[in-house]
Amino acid sequence: MENDCVFMVNDGGEFLQESNRFGETGEVSKDEGKNFIHSRDYKNVFYKSIQKTALSLAQYVANLSQLILEQKGKDVVLVSLATAGTPIGVLIKRYFLHGFGLNVPHYTISCNREKGLDENALVYILKKHQTNRLQFLDGWTGTGTTQQIVKQSVRKFQLKYDVLLDGELSVISDPSHSTFRFATRDDFLVPSACFDATITGLSTVLNKTPLHEHDYVRATYHKEWEPIDMTNSFVNEITKYFRYITPSITPKEEGHFIAKRELQKIQKHYGVKEGNQIKPGIGETIKTLLRNIPSRILIHPKESYYLDPVFFIAKLKGIPIEMYPHMYYACLAIDKEV
Repeated sequence: MENDCVFMVNDGGEFLQESNRFGETGEVSKDEGKNFIHSRDYKNVFYKSIQKTALSLAQYVANLSQLILEQKGKDVVLVSLATAGTPIGVLIKRYFLHGFGLNVPHYTISCNREKGLDENALVYILKKHQTNRLQFLDGWTGTGTTQQIVKQSVRKFQLKYDVLLDGELSVISDPSHSTFRFATRDDFLVPSACFDATITGLSTVLNKTPLHEHDYVRATYHKEWEPIDMTNSFVNEITKYFRYITPSITPKEEGHFIAKRELQKIQKHYGVKEGNQIKPGIGETIKTLLRNIPSRILIHPKESYYLDPVFFIAKLKGIPIEMYPHMYYACLAIDKEV
């Protein structure tokens, strides 16, 4: 669909400020040479995951959209974080139009550990829309680190530009309990997690040497991946379910960052040297499996319903799976020590 998203990225010095087709952004996968994600078997896993989650995901999108509308108002500007936030932002933008008759702006910007939010992209958005009612969006929380980075970034932005922004993320799934703007606290599979930048074709890299003072984060668009792109089919399929649902609001609950306590327990139990080797949650586990070769996968024995992609990739790569009932998450990956 046209105008699904405006990508605030820089392509070799040319600003990609308008995009007429939806494609997710993301870091280049370290494992992108593996062709299994293009295989019929893996695509069948993806389609099966959509069948399992579509109605629930559409309901979550509607609920989150309603919450955003009530808290931000009709002049909200949606700002997705690359990568996982982009498809969710597209779905929320579409639901705003479907459910409320509002065509709200939607942007995707970079957010990374080194630099936080892309300040130049934020400046552009604020100047264009003359409002500070930005809503940052992501697909899920893992450890809650991204939420912390966003809040740190908006505090830094306020000191530099004297503009107050709300750094509270809106997410579909918040198993880390790190935000109060969520659709569910369950560790829920967002099927777009099944494909990394290898499938969608837009890869972002951190600008070590900016081309210009007002550069956005640099990106490379891989046109050769267009024939196998899955993102349009994903968002179109979820959008079909909007007609069957009515939004409802989950009672507000503060974030308590339970992830830290959970992960410290697991780190001690397995003798993991660095805490950041543990990648909790379905989305982060799949991303780790796509990019790396983790040492093991932990699965909660009662939470395996959505884990077909995890089982498929782990079996293919020969990664051991262990049942571990003493955690809130449905699963997690333990990366090898670097």
